[in-house]
Amino acid sequence: MTFVHQNEADPAKKVSENLVAHSSTDAYGQDFIPKLKNHLLGRLLRRDFDGDEDLQFSDEDRATVRIHGQHIYSAKLLRINYTTYDMRRDQDSINPRTHADVMVLSPETGPNAHPFWYARVLGVFHTEVLHTGEHSRNNGLQRMEFLWVRWFGLEPGYRSGFRSARLPKVGFVVEEDDNAFGFLDPSLVLRACHLVPAFDAGRTNMLLKTVSPTAARFLDETDDWQNFYVIIWVDRDMFMRYLGGGIGHIAQTSALPADDLDIDSEEDGEASESAAAAGSSATNQNNPHHQQAVQPGRGDLEDDSGDSGDESDTEGLPVRDLESEEEEEDEEAEASDGGYNDDGNEDDNGFAQL
Repeated sequence: MTFVHQNEADPAKKVSENLVAHSSTDAYGQDFIPKLKNHLLGRLLRRDFDGDEDLQFSDEDRATVRIHGQHIYSAKLLRINYTTYDMRRDQDSINPRTHADVMVLSPETGPNAHPFWYARVLGVFHTEVLHTGEHSRNNGLQRMEFLWVRWFGLEPGYRSGFRSARLPKVGFVVEEDDNAFGFLDPSLVLRACHLVPAFDAGRTNMLLKTVSPTAARFLDETDDWQNFYVIIWVDRDMFMRYLGGGIGHIAQTSALPADDLDIDSEEDGEASESAAAAGSSATNQNNPHHQQAVQPGRGDLEDDSGDSGDESDTEGLPVRDLESEEEEEDEEAEASDGGYNDDGNEDDNGFAQL
């Protein structure tokens, strides 16, 4: 485990001196080995993912997980295959040095819970594990892949969504939090995400109190951006993950809070109801006889008394003169018959006889 013992003072690792008993001697509990074994043991026991926040294993439990040969292998790249909103296949490449930010489904529930968690991948690893003990499901060596990540958290007191017209806003979890760093099953990664620094918030080293080189930052960085905006429209698939409704995202709930759903339809419905109510009120006020208005073609059906010929029902309505209409039609026909009379001779207009 050369990687683990290199730069043991790195706050992202904070490796304990006593790796056998796994007793933490660091201030903030970012112990690499105990956290790794907690993560692997939780997966071996098929625990539901919760960010490893509730994984409380004893030293005896962790001792049942043996890393074969004490070797952990590092990879430079992780490729994530995913299904797009329109049922197509696509792939994202995760590189801890260049494109390291990923998103996973959040296990949190609630009316205003954000459905995604965000993390920066610090390393891509795999190892062979032997699980022993009474709870073991496999007595042989098992290859296990895992990501070492630094977690982002949502900005407290900040509201985002389509109704608020603001992007989700995140920031690194402070170093003092036991879950600032952790491990992640690669199969849980939805896809890469695009985070843009909130430049107005500036940079700080209070989230990770060191200016020395650390695995938690890029090589040329000595501090962190205070906040990041999650760009939701990098492509159509990403936008549909936040809008909801993509048939390729059936297993995923919409990222919008309950009061942000169907914003356009709700506003259109409210506007239509208001317009209808206003129009009805204006009609009633401008037409004091609206209750006596007659619907064309429905007078015979609505007159139960059978006195449909009452002059009061048709008073003021236009009367159709059928005889005048027939005379006009005859004149139009004569004007369009080519200038010939009924005998086939030339008429007064001087056309030749047939």
